[in-house]
Amino acid sequence: MLARRPPARPALHLLEKGLRVVAARQDHIAAFKAGKLELVPGCNLEESLESHVMGVLNRIRNEASEARPCAAPAMRILTAWL
Repeated sequence: MLARRPPARPALHLLEKGLRVVAARQDHIAAFKAGKLELVPGCNLEESLESHVMGVLNRIRNEASEARPCAAPAMRILTAWL
């Protein structure tokens, strides 16, 4: 019988990063609604919001795949609903 391994610390670290992504996304949306979102050159307000949110999601996805390659599919699922 195989002994159960305790949850790995990297998984907790990735979850914490995921929660920070949610907070960052909410900050961008609040700035968008207030009309204070920094515009990306060549983009309107809506396109700038999309660019900022996608940048945050891409960074967390890349960090997750570098830190724990087997967690990358789970992070794609997590970020899909963000």
